[in-house]
Amino acid sequence: MVQKSKVDWWVFLLAWAGPVIPAVLGFYFWLIGNQPVPGQALLLVAFVTALIVLAFTTPMRYQIEDGEIAVRFGLFRVRIRVDEVVEVVPSFSLLSSPAWSLDRIKIHFERNGKIRTLLISPEDKHAFMEHLIEVDEGLEWDGDSGGVKRKGRME
Repeated sequence: MVQKSKVDWWVFLLAWAGPVIPAVLGFYFWLIGNQPVPGQALLLVAFVTALIVLAFTTPMRYQIEDGEIAVRFGLFRVRIRVDEVVEVVPSFSLLSSPAWSLDRIKIHFERNGKIRTLLISPEDKHAFMEHLIEVDEGLEWDGDSGGVKRKGRME
């Protein structure tokens, strides 16, 4: 199962404002303002910023296969074994994460004896969590949180 990131238009615009604003100013200074050096510097900033945004965001997808959750965000990948998952709950956290939306799920997983978290925003959160339960019989729906938890685990 592969899902793309859900996209909030304002998060997308905010991320792309970083390269667009210097590009517009750069063209203005270079072509209209007759100041080529500052204009070219701003265009360079815009180009580098666009590369950084692309490096972290394209593609942005989440996949469950072979007992793993694979999170791909740009040039980077995070893999979580499904049997490491302790709990998955809905979240609207503002923390930075590989997600184009604030309508997210927070995955709590245990690795090396420590509980870690990862925020993602699959297009269909319910289907994503349902697929986790299908893949790992040790996970079940948690009516209190609206998410998924490991059976028999006491918090």
